[in-house]
Amino acid sequence: MAAPRPPQPGAIAGPGVRCTLLPDGRRMCRPREGAPMRHAVRAVLIVAALVAAAQAEVVTRRWGAPPRAAAGKAQQQPPARPPIAYIPRCKSPPALDGRLDDTAWSAATTVRLSRTLDGTGPAAQPTEVRLLRDAKMLYVGVRCTEPLADRIRRQMRGQDADVWQDDSVEIFLGRDETYCHFGVSAGGATYDARLKDRGWDSGFRAAAAVGSGEWTAELIIPLDAVDAGEGRALIANFTRNRHAAGRWEESAWSPTFSGDSHVPARFGRLMLSEPPRDAPAPESQPAVSDSAVEVLPAAGGEGIVRITLAGLPPGATIYRADLFIYRTAAVTGASAEAMVEIEIYALADEPAAGETPKPAGRPLALRAPLFDRFDATEAVRAACRQAAAGPAGAQTPVRVAFFVKSCPLWNAQATCLEVAYEGEAKNLPPPATDVRAVHRAGQTFITWREADPLVVSDRATWGEIRTALARAGAACRYRIYRCAKPIDAASLREAELIAEVPPLSVWNINARNKEYLIGQAMLQSDEMGELARDYNGYMHTWTVDSPRMDRFPVPRFVIDEKAGPLPPGTGLYVYNPPAAGRSHYAVVAVREGVENTRDVVSAAVDDTVGTGEPVCQGDGLRGPYFDYPGVRRVYVQWCSPPLSPRPGMAFNWSVLTPPDVRGRAPAELYFHPEGYSYAQPGKKLLRDSIQIAPHDCPASGWYGYNDSWGTLRSWRNGVVRNHTQQRIVAFLDWAIRALPIDPDRILAVGADGAAALALNYPEHFAAVFVTGFDRQGVLEPKAADRFAAAWGVKSGDIADDKGRSQWAWANLDEMVRRDVDLPFFVCRGPSWGGDPGWGKGWGRFYRAMLKAGQPLVAHWAWGGQLQKPDWHTGLWRGVELRRNAPVPAFSNCSLDQEGEGFGNTNAGFAWKDVVDTPDSFEITVVSRECTFDMTPRRLQKFRTAPGEKLRWQATPLPGRTSAKGPPQAQSGETAADSTGVVTIRGLAMPRECPGLRVAITRAR
Repeated sequence: MAAPRPPQPGAIAGPGVRCTLLPDGRRMCRPREGAPMRHAVRAVLIVAALVAAAQAEVVTRRWGAPPRAAAGKAQQQPPARPPIAYIPRCKSPPALDGRLDDTAWSAATTVRLSRTLDGTGPAAQPTEVRLLRDAKMLYVGVRCTEPLADRIRRQMRGQDADVWQDDSVEIFLGRDETYCHFGVSAGGATYDARLKDRGWDSGFRAAAAVGSGEWTAELIIPLDAVDAGEGRALIANFTRNRHAAGRWEESAWSPTFSGDSHVPARFGRLMLSEPPRDAPAPESQPAVSDSAVEVLPAAGGEGIVRITLAGLPPGATIYRADLFIYRTAAVTGASAEAMVEIEIYALADEPAAGETPKPAGRPLALRAPLFDRFDATEAVRAACRQAAAGPAGAQTPVRVAFFVKSCPLWNAQATCLEVAYEGEAKNLPPPATDVRAVHRAGQTFITWREADPLVVSDRATWGEIRTALARAGAACRYRIYRCAKPIDAASLREAELIAEVPPLSVWNINARNKEYLIGQAMLQSDEMGELARDYNGYMHTWTVDSPRMDRFPVPRFVIDEKAGPLPPGTGLYVYNPPAAGRSHYAVVAVREGVENTRDVVSAAVDDTVGTGEPVCQGDGLRGPYFDYPGVRRVYVQWCSPPLSPRPGMAFNWSVLTPPDVRGRAPAELYFHPEGYSYAQPGKKLLRDSIQIAPHDCPASGWYGYNDSWGTLRSWRNGVVRNHTQQRIVAFLDWAIRALPIDPDRILAVGADGAAALALNYPEHFAAVFVTGFDRQGVLEPKAADRFAAAWGVKSGDIADDKGRSQWAWANLDEMVRRDVDLPFFVCRGPSWGGDPGWGKGWGRFYRAMLKAGQPLVAHWAWGGQLQKPDWHTGLWRGVELRRNAPVPAFSNCSLDQEGEGFGNTNAGFAWKDVVDTPDSFEITVVSRECTFDMTPRRLQKFRTAPGEKLRWQATPLPGRTSAKGPPQAQSGETAADSTGVVTIRGLAMPRECPGLRVAITRAR
């Protein structure tokens, strides 16, 4: 319900009552002088109501602590500096009992195992290692947080056991690569070896103990066993093996960036000396714990998470409650874990130890539209009712419990619950200010001034932005609310949450591109000859995640071309409203789960429904020493479903317009190869064409994404949709309206992506020039993860919106149909789905095109040569390629060859003098002596019905006459097939004939 509207300053709030606004923002209400007693009583009641109303704010609070770093994939290159730790001397050695409770440990150096062994993400559970020494011994204490302590594996026994098969810790120490290896399991089994020789005996001792929510271990290692002494340095690493969660999880002090812990080159360093005053602090962050969250083991599932909502009034009105679940490693569509549905139930009664929880009701649903959090509203409301029903006067805290039945890689300790309820807001973050909304072409551009922006300079590199984000800590995020009426502190509870935006949203971080780095290296290389290094291959290893990309100047978004880039410190979100009408948008700052729900202002705008229009961002890359003539501009296209898998995604484009465009020009749609971008295409076929270059980022295989992309939904339940193809077509439609483009002369240029788009949307293209099919495409098992990251694993359980599974939507040969006129395909290199063997060019796509009677020319001899149109005239063998002009499709040509030296199909054909009337079709075919079949395609006037009877005649043009006399004309009868397509079979081109005039007429 809406809060009562407070009285205005000096206004009468009721009979005999006056309210005054105080300087600090409070209101003072009192009876008027001379008012009757009943009015005084009424005044007291009104004051009480106003106080309650003033406190009836929407309050958001979070219980639990999320991970400090997002789970991610391994870094492209390991950090330059392995960690260093200094080991102090102890006054007296700690007792060896495995409990880590001796007071001597308080003086120890502490290091933490904060990352997985391979560096792919944060450690599954916190682990700390404490270090002390004396003249003869190194003392190591280990504390392993373990919420599933009753599941700890401790099967190994005795000495030199395979402790890594149990929950255990391993220690690597040495002077050089001849290191020593020590281990102790949670059950007390030990292991020591020099390198991997377990016959070596160091004389070390160890003990372990399992407690509540953790297990601990202590080790005493003789220093002389590792050739260590005062002031010396040791290479070292500490790793933990965790099996309690039902899978092997490894974490490390110094990640080895591989699945192998025996990588001494990646070990850290231990200094057997007192820490200097200026010693750097350990890079690992301390573990975050929150006493509000308890994780308990549970049979038949991952565990039970119990959350005590301290400070939440038992009788509070609950507006929203969200359960946040995090993972210990990034899960993409290529992960087996992505196929598993996260299943979480609210528990009214917790089971006894060892019993399987019996949840009532349905599992928690993911909250739309973000699908990154679970709706726990009813569970929290029930817990509040239960707490309020407790004994009178008892301080019964609100507790809520959830049974996590399935969630692979669940980071249990990071589970959080965020609740929005009615109360008094405290400790609020600074507000977002200057909220504005502008609507254009079906999109609403919402901007605001960030609270305490992380970057305020006009120019910032990717390295600076990345560092600012990494150090953001408790920086504000921003939640976008929408409502049909003005949004303020009182009405916020009625508004719809449509987005949550991170800081620095004004910076176009996906604009990063390799082409910029190559151009800068051409101007000033880091080292002589680096562009030629590895036979010009070194520069191809640069990616958007390479350290070199840190120098890329990240641009700020432009939403109004006349105004230029948005100022630094601006927040931005672009929304596609689902319905037209007057809407109000509010931006609420949130920090560590607390929203500023008091300082809320909104902006109003009249929404319409549409896909939006691209916005010019300014000039694109040029040169540095050569570029195609014209002006290159960068555009950003903001998209929401169905053009993108998630709302508000921004995609970059470049458009190169040639100089002195007269009338309408042809257009080339350029599809960049993997690793490259929209920024500066490396190929252009026509001098006078307008070149349009999209960016497939995040990579989608130039097709689209699974609906579960970017969410916590199971990929098995998601549908793969062609978001990318629809996005490109939408941009192309806009470009035809906004730029001087001839819509009948659009070429698609690229590899698999260009071919697939033209096959799915043939009506948009005159021709397709395939520069070479992707050798690491969907049919290559080694490249599977690249496509699975967007679509999900290749499986019969994942299908697209047409019901195709097993990635069939990417099979180019299956898109070829006889009943649809396709663009003219000119291909370089072997076929998609090529035959195995050296020098082979035939394959699934070429055969499908010829069988369906579709226009194809392909050349693969000696790697292949692209049969390009003329650079100056734009003509292909004298013909202007247009989507509204007939084109012949040749097949079964006797000149087709296979092999490394001569491989081609239809490479020798040309045509001219096309006549297309309602009653006949004529064309002159030019070629060497051969036999062939011909299927007229894209007929504009001569349309044939299925089964219609036709007559044809093929007359050789006059030329050199052989001794046998002039060649004879051919003729015959045929009929259109069931799709209305006509194929003339067995045509013969005579020797040294300047052309064959083929005419098709209706049978009389």
